[in-house]
Amino acid sequence: FSGLVSRDIGKVSARSSKKLLYNGLYLLNSVNDFLICFTILPVAVSFLKERGRAWFSNHVFCSMWGTLWEVLPYLSIMYVMMLSLTRTYHLLFPLNASRSG
Repeated sequence: FSGLVSRDIGKVSARSSKKLLYNGLYLLNSVNDFLICFTILPVAVSFLKERGRAWFSNHVFCSMWGTLWEVLPYLSIMYVMMLSLTRTYHLLFPLNASRSG
C-alpha cells in the first residue's frame, strides 16, 4: 500500500512543471490507487471478524462501498488509457508536443 502511493508520488514530483497534463493524470491515478487500497479495509475487517457483517450491516455504507468498488477500477483503467494516448500523441507529433507544453 505505502509502496504504491510513494512510487506514484515520486513519479509526480519527478516530472517537470511544463508537463501539467502528465502531472495531473499521475496525481489522479495516485489518488485513485489510494482509494482502491482504502476500499479493501472494510473487507479486511469483515474477514477478521470471522466473516461477520462488521461495517456492511449499514445499508448506506454498503451501497456507497459497492458503488466505489465498481467505479474505481474503471477510473484507473481510464487514467492509464489517457496517459497512454497523450504519450502516443507526443511520440507521433514531437513538434506539436513541444508547443503544447
